[in-house]
Amino acid sequence: MRFNLLDLTRGIVSYCATPTSMLCGIDPSWASEFAVDAGDDAIPWSVKWIAIACLIAFIWFAYAAGRRRGDFCITVRGGQVLFRGKFPPSRRADTTDFLLRELAPPGTVRVIGNWSAHRILRVDVQGKISTGDGQRIRNFLKITLRG
Repeated sequence: MRFNLLDLTRGIVSYCATPTSMLCGIDPSWASEFAVDAGDDAIPWSVKWIAIACLIAFIWFAYAAGRRRGDFCITVRGGQVLFRGKFPPSRRADTTDFLLRELAPPGTVRVIGNWSAHRILRVDVQGKISTGDGQRIRNFLKITLRG
């Protein structure tokens, strides 16, 4: 036997609308608001909009939670380099020099680095940059931040 919420709701509403329930002191006037009619829209628009807003909020939170966040993030944009997170201050000048002089990316490039539990660096390069230049950035950071 399959459980059907709609049948259960109809059963409760029909029970509350019977004269027996009126004898027990239950007011059946609220039952007409929840009655399902084939010609009527069963769910009011306000409830639909709230459900849509909740679905959008859930998708946004799921995306934000699933997005990889790194231990450090380097953003190269318009000849400037911005460091965020746990990047060693002693290595920032070398990294800035490498990114601006050696590569000089035309657009915005974002480099996200994560340290694993065994102290292995994982680097993800995002932006309009060739795969070869992305690999050069990975190699540079792995050699520079090794010790």
